[in-house]
Amino acid sequence: MAEDAYGMWLAAPLDGTFHLPDGTVDTVAGPNLQLFPLDQWWTAWWWAGDDPQVTVDICPPAVRDGDDLVWVDMALSVELDADDEVHVAEGALEVITTMSVIPVEDVNAAINSNIMVTKRLRIGDPLFTVVGPRKLATL
Repeated sequence: MAEDAYGMWLAAPLDGTFHLPDGTVDTVAGPNLQLFPLDQWWTAWWWAGDDPQVTVDICPPAVRDGDDLVWVDMALSVELDADDEVHVAEGALEVITTMSVIPVEDVNAAINSNIMVTKRLRIGDPLFTVVGPRKLATL
């Protein structure tokens, strides 16, 4: 879609498709908008519909690979629902750490990002409460 000071913005129309690394094509419930800040340990999704919300996935920074944008979902997320309630997915980092899937410095970066994103959502950071919803409304 576009790139600005926040990062790379991508949009998916209602029932848009995406491609997994193994070649599988899947459908994402849409419309939605996604922001990839290329230097941060998170990516944000704004979801339209009857129950609008923003979900922030805690993950390593996305990397450009030609025309593709590659990122790894760590199954750790923070959500801001339509009632401005913040929900934190608990337990995902403990499972990843126990399985020794990622290096300890990456675990620490994910923990710090999770704390920072949770605080930003709780204080109503305009990126999540104004900028993203305005962009989503243009889809």
